[in-house]
Amino acid sequence: MKKISLNEVLEQPVSHNPEIAKRVFLAAGAIPGLTNLSQAVVKAGQKADRHTHQDMYEVFVVRHGSGVIEVDDERHPLQCDDCVVIEPGESHEISNPNQEDLVLLYFGLLQ
Repeated sequence: MKKISLNEVLEQPVSHNPEIAKRVFLAAGAIPGLTNLSQAVVKAGQKADRHTHQDMYEVFVVRHGSGVIEVDDERHPLQCDDCVVIEPGESHEISNPNQEDLVLLYFGLLQ
Protein backbone atom coordinates (compact mmCIF):
# COMPACT_ATOMS: atom_id res chain seq x y z
CA MET A 1 0.00 0.00 0.00
CA LYS A 2 1.06 3.57 -0.70
CA LYS A 3 -0.52 6.62 0.93
CA ILE A 4 0.50 10.09 -0.18
CA SER A 5 -0.90 13.35 1.21
CA LEU A 6 -1.04 16.38 -1.08
CA ASN A 7 0.20 18.51 1.81
CA GLU A 8 3.40 16.44 2.07
CA VAL A 9 4.32 16.65 -1.63
CA LEU A 10 6.60 19.49 -2.70
CA GLU A 11 5.62 21.77 -5.58
CA GLN A 12 7.59 21.60 -8.80
CA PRO A 13 7.20 23.24 -12.22
CA VAL A 14 5.14 21.73 -15.03
CA SER A 15 7.43 20.82 -17.94
CA HIS A 16 5.31 22.66 -20.54
CA ASN A 17 5.26 25.93 -18.54
CA PRO A 18 7.55 26.27 -15.51
CA GLU A 19 5.33 29.02 -14.08
CA ILE A 20 2.58 26.45 -13.45
CA ALA A 21 3.05 24.53 -10.20
CA LYS A 22 2.29 20.84 -9.78
CA ARG A 23 2.53 18.26 -7.01
CA VAL A 24 3.35 14.72 -8.07
CA PHE A 25 1.58 11.98 -6.11
CA LEU A 26 3.15 9.15 -8.11
CA ALA A 27 6.13 9.53 -10.45
CA ALA A 28 7.15 7.35 -13.38
CA GLY A 29 7.96 3.83 -12.25
CA ALA A 30 5.76 3.88 -9.14
CA ILE A 31 3.17 1.71 -10.94
CA PRO A 32 3.86 -0.10 -14.23
CA GLY A 33 2.59 1.92 -17.21
CA LEU A 34 1.88 5.05 -15.18
CA THR A 35 3.99 8.07 -16.13
CA ASN A 36 2.71 10.25 -13.26
CA LEU A 37 -0.25 11.13 -11.08
CA SER A 38 -0.15 14.86 -10.38
CA GLN A 39 -2.20 17.88 -9.46
CA ALA A 40 -1.51 21.20 -11.19
CA VAL A 41 -2.80 24.68 -10.45
CA VAL A 42 -3.17 26.83 -13.56
CA LYS A 43 -3.52 30.41 -12.40
CA ALA A 44 -5.39 33.20 -14.21
CA GLY A 45 -3.87 33.86 -17.64
CA GLN A 46 -1.53 30.85 -17.58
CA LYS A 47 -1.37 28.07 -20.14
CA ALA A 48 0.48 24.81 -20.64
CA ASP A 49 1.86 25.20 -24.15
CA ARG A 50 0.80 22.97 -27.03
CA HIS A 51 2.52 19.61 -27.05
CA THR A 52 2.02 16.00 -28.12
CA HIS A 53 2.82 12.67 -26.47
CA GLN A 54 3.44 9.91 -29.00
CA ASP A 55 3.54 7.03 -26.53
CA MET A 56 0.95 7.78 -23.84
CA TYR A 57 -2.62 8.67 -22.99
CA GLU A 58 -3.05 11.69 -20.73
CA VAL A 59 -6.16 12.03 -18.55
CA PHE A 60 -7.24 15.31 -16.95
CA VAL A 61 -9.92 15.74 -14.25
CA VAL A 62 -11.02 19.29 -13.39
CA ARG A 63 -11.17 19.53 -9.61
CA HIS A 64 -11.80 23.28 -9.33
CA GLY A 65 -12.41 26.24 -11.60
CA SER A 66 -12.76 26.26 -15.36
CA GLY A 67 -10.60 26.73 -18.43
CA VAL A 68 -10.08 25.69 -22.03
CA ILE A 69 -8.39 22.70 -23.61
CA GLU A 70 -7.46 22.82 -27.28
CA VAL A 71 -7.05 19.41 -28.91
CA ASP A 72 -5.87 19.24 -32.52
CA ASP A 73 -6.93 22.89 -33.08
CA GLU A 74 -10.43 22.36 -31.63
CA ARG A 75 -11.28 24.33 -28.46
CA HIS A 76 -13.31 22.73 -25.65
CA PRO A 77 -14.45 24.37 -22.40
CA LEU A 78 -13.33 22.74 -19.14
CA GLN A 79 -15.64 22.82 -16.13
CA CYS A 80 -15.36 21.40 -12.62
CA ASP A 81 -15.74 17.58 -12.62
CA ASP A 82 -15.02 17.24 -16.37
CA CYS A 83 -12.72 14.40 -17.43
CA VAL A 84 -10.76 14.59 -20.70
CA VAL A 85 -8.72 11.78 -22.25
CA ILE A 86 -5.98 12.82 -24.69
CA GLU A 87 -4.91 9.99 -26.99
CA PRO A 88 -1.35 9.41 -28.20
CA GLY A 89 -0.48 11.79 -31.03
CA GLU A 90 -3.17 14.38 -30.20
CA SER A 91 -1.78 17.89 -29.92
CA HIS A 92 -3.10 19.67 -26.84
CA GLU A 93 -2.85 22.90 -24.83
CA ILE A 94 -4.62 23.92 -21.62
CA SER A 95 -5.29 27.53 -20.66
CA ASN A 96 -7.03 29.46 -17.92
CA PRO A 97 -8.59 32.69 -19.25
CA ASN A 98 -10.49 33.18 -15.96
CA GLN A 99 -9.67 34.90 -12.65
CA GLU A 100 -10.14 31.76 -10.53
CA ASP A 101 -7.48 29.02 -10.34
CA LEU A 102 -7.97 25.97 -12.55
CA VAL A 103 -7.01 22.86 -10.55
CA LEU A 104 -6.34 19.69 -12.55
CA LEU A 105 -5.70 16.16 -11.38
CA TYR A 106 -3.96 14.31 -14.21
CA PHE A 107 -2.08 11.18 -15.09
CA GLY A 108 -0.35 9.56 -18.03
CA LEU A 109 -0.54 5.93 -19.14
CA LEU A 110 1.92 4.39 -21.57
CA GLN A 111 0.21 2.65 -24.46
